[in-house]
Amino acid sequence: MSIVAQVSNIMQELFHSSVNQKVQELGIVQRTRKLPYNLFIQTLVCGRFEKPDASYADLANTAQDLGVHISRQAIAKRMTPENAEILKSTLEVAATQALTVRAQYLPMLDQFTGVYIQDSTWIALPDELHTIHEGPRNKSKRPKSSLKL
Repeated sequence: MSIVAQVSNIMQELFHSSVNQKVQELGIVQRTRKLPYNLFIQTLVCGRFEKPDASYADLANTAQDLGVHISRQAIAKRMTPENAEILKSTLEVAATQALTVRAQYLPMLDQFTGVYIQDSTWIALPDELHTIHEGPRNKSKRPKSSLKL
């Protein structure tokens, strides 16, 4: 199986099964929505990947690219603690997938005995999530809410 097919399968699993499983675990009532949870998470991930400081309008445009016509206000209303938990769970599943890639797929890494991470980066989140993911405590103009990877 090609790497493109593998990544495609993992992304399908990530944005569909994993999100739906977390929604069920949290006991969130799913009703017919214009923007289902899995597409909302996909909108956030793809929108922020393309433009890290994406506004709600930018995210609404990303949703439109995914086939859902939704307003920036509707995106803003979905910035809730429950959706933050779904996003966190999705990121955890993605990290697990990335860390469990078998060595046979990455033969060039066989020559190394370990991987050492010496740097990190901040991912800006909407300010509404500051009670869940507080940003760094310094005087620079960082957002109120962010995650450090």
